[in-house]
Amino acid sequence: MHVLQTNTVGPAYLAQVLLPFIEKGARKTIVNYSSGLASIGLDFGAKTATYSVTKMAMNMLVRALFYL
Repeated sequence: MHVLQTNTVGPAYLAQVLLPFIEKGARKTIVNYSSGLASIGLDFGAKTATYSVTKMAMNMLVRALFYL
């Protein structure tokens, strides 16, 4: 659960809090870091499953926010 909070929930809350300020700025940009481990097409096995799922969730969240 800690990994989910760190990699997905944390960036979501931060974006939500900062969004009013970002909308007022000239450069409306949110940057999140991800990795190849978040790729659906790559299988790194059970060793990295939790990390991979949380990073993939963050990637999907960013896509969803982009289309709001």
